[in-house]
Amino acid sequence: MRRYETFVLAAILVGGFTPITEATPVKWPVAEGGNGHFYEAFSVSDGISWTSASQLAYQKGGYLVTITSQAENDFVHGLINDPIYWDGPSGPWIGGYQPPGSPEPAGGWRWVTDEPFLYNNWNDQQPNEYNGNNENRIHFGYMAQTPFWNDVPDTAVIVDGRRIRGYIVETLPSPDLNVDGKVDFNDFSLLAAYWGQQEPSVDIAPLPLGDNKVDYEDMACFAENWLTGTKIPPLPEQATNPNPVYGEAGVDINADLSWTPALGAASYDVYFGTSNPPPFLLNQTATTFEPGTMSQSTIYYWIIDSVNGWGKTQGRVWYFSTIVPPPF
Repeated sequence: MRRYETFVLAAILVGGFTPITEATPVKWPVAEGGNGHFYEAFSVSDGISWTSASQLAYQKGGYLVTITSQAENDFVHGLINDPIYWDGPSGPWIGGYQPPGSPEPAGGWRWVTDEPFLYNNWNDQQPNEYNGNNENRIHFGYMAQTPFWNDVPDTAVIVDGRRIRGYIVETLPSPDLNVDGKVDFNDFSLLAAYWGQQEPSVDIAPLPLGDNKVDYEDMACFAENWLTGTKIPPLPEQATNPNPVYGEAGVDINADLSWTPALGAASYDVYFGTSNPPPFLLNQTATTFEPGTMSQSTIYYWIIDSVNGWGKTQGRVWYFSTIVPPPF
């Protein structure tokens, strides 16, 4: 579902069905000098404007990354130091912008979160408002896979036909504090343990930056998401390689049915019978089913649905026919 929503919104914002590749969110741990926030890099092969990237970031519950220290810059650059996010010297968008009417080229720069714009990592001779092009947005760039910043216009295609093919989203910790896919008593115990303290990894509200304390606003956010799932892993893959094989004839009436384990499946719903579609019989964890003694000269249909805690993947209808008795 997450990938589908990203794809459709991209079609609206970018002007066509533009595939977006997203990486796994990475936490910058407090224990390692970080802020407890999550960072996720996105690759857009056809390019994307800063405004569209910013809207997609908010749609995901975050914002274009704001970089307020050298340590954070190093951490973020490590996530996008890969050619997939670059078009030559043009790298991903970050959350810096210059409001209209600001003194050019270096005046008025701001972060999307309104954090103080005290740290910067401009490339040499940047920002420079090149050729008066209204360069009012920031990205990593000016040299291939550089950790330094460059100012460019708010467009997907910039100087020399290069495209901005990526962006980085920063999000606060979710109510799923232990990142196990659900909001439950284990997360509540962490919230209680840090109550009244300045703990970034538990300061989940108000958006977008928290308020530097664990308090009732965090509790309200936690309660709103109580017993919900916060990440949905892929549904299990489809069961494959049936035995007897699809359409096989002359199957022994005492044969067992089997299939190859499906990736991500915790169990299987077994459907079996002489009608098509066959009736549901049971759920089991094994990949072998014993139907008992079957009738001779009979067509049997069967389906194996792969199941896990997030749903099921429907299997194909398979069939076989049993052995024909010898003539008298």
